[in-house]
Amino acid sequence: MNCRACGGATQQFLSLGQQPLPNRFLTEAQRAEPEPRYPLELFFCPGCSLVQLGATVPPEQLFSHYLFASSTSPLTRQHFGEMAGQLKKEFQLGRDSVVVDIASNDGILLRAWRELGVSALGVEPAENLCRLARDEGLGTLNEFFKNETVGKIGPESAHLVTAINVLAHVPEIREFAENVKNLLRPDGVFVAEVQYFRDTVTGLSFDNIYLEHVLYFTLTSLERFLAHAGLRVFAAERVDTHGGSLRVYADKSFYLGSSASLRIKHEEKKLGLDRLETYQEFAKAVERAGRQLRERLLGLKANGKRIVGYGAAAKSTTILNFAGVGPETIEYIVDDSPLKQGTWSPGAHIPIVGPEELKRSRPDYIMVFAWNHLETIKAKTSYLGADYIIPVETPERSRG
Repeated sequence: MNCRACGGATQQFLSLGQQPLPNRFLTEAQRAEPEPRYPLELFFCPGCSLVQLGATVPPEQLFSHYLFASSTSPLTRQHFGEMAGQLKKEFQLGRDSVVVDIASNDGILLRAWRELGVSALGVEPAENLCRLARDEGLGTLNEFFKNETVGKIGPESAHLVTAINVLAHVPEIREFAENVKNLLRPDGVFVAEVQYFRDTVTGLSFDNIYLEHVLYFTLTSLERFLAHAGLRVFAAERVDTHGGSLRVYADKSFYLGSSASLRIKHEEKKLGLDRLETYQEFAKAVERAGRQLRERLLGLKANGKRIVGYGAAAKSTTILNFAGVGPETIEYIVDDSPLKQGTWSPGAHIPIVGPEELKRSRPDYIMVFAWNHLETIKAKTSYLGADYIIPVETPERSRG
């Protein structure tokens, strides 16, 4: 296949099998219906270093109705609040500024802007999440971010455009970047956060690979891609969300990148993130980790242990379906979001319940799918005396 960013030839290095849609949690009626599945395969572009999926699921099928509400997590709310405060101060934003948040979910960042006295507009394709935001009086356009959206808001009108955990979801990434550039004022700034594929490789976080994430960025690949659209990365920093993310700042200028961004790119070069061989070794490690997890869970079950999960995140879909684990091994998955409670997990068909079920069933082991919230989950469940399983054990994950 051709690279979505530069058009060059790509090479496959990893397959996680046929996977269901990661956030399509099933109703009772849907459990009896065939589930759509797609090959979850990663490709590397030697020309621009971008890692990407081979399959493309139509975005309308993934995002028109969405069950992940960002505001459910206290840590996520804190992260967005701190980010809004930092951006307001750094770029001197006020009530007269035009701020646009792309894929604004349930309005988590819009709410933070309002608390800071900054007017902001959201663009969100999921009708159910858009409704939640509008019910709070948060201005939100219910649509995908396209050229027509720029026309509605006003070309070259935005002082700041944000896209937090969005770029990975966009198959037509060149068109997306062009639209961002057209929306920005000549002195406007684009701020994006993406899961950092460097951390996925070094931390073996293959559960962060799923069908919604079409693109997997390093700073090297992200900088090259944005440059094609006329956006220059002038600063970059690593942040802790989602097990390791990257925040970049770009504008229409031609200034050189900061010393921090130059250092990050140098580190990527040393790690071999511009070479196919690095990713082929990663793929071998993923295969081993999947086998080891399955063997461990089956061994515990054979010894009569009760195992449940915590956190019906999209990453749980990848883990469960790759390892071939279902309700015969994991009895249920706890999730704090009412949107997911009462449904069943994609592919594996494990019931999703509220945290009150833990008090009744008293499991021996809790498999923490949302390992990036490990400490919060431990604080909620320590009264059980259960042991915790991290899908892929690393020192960083075990510490939370």
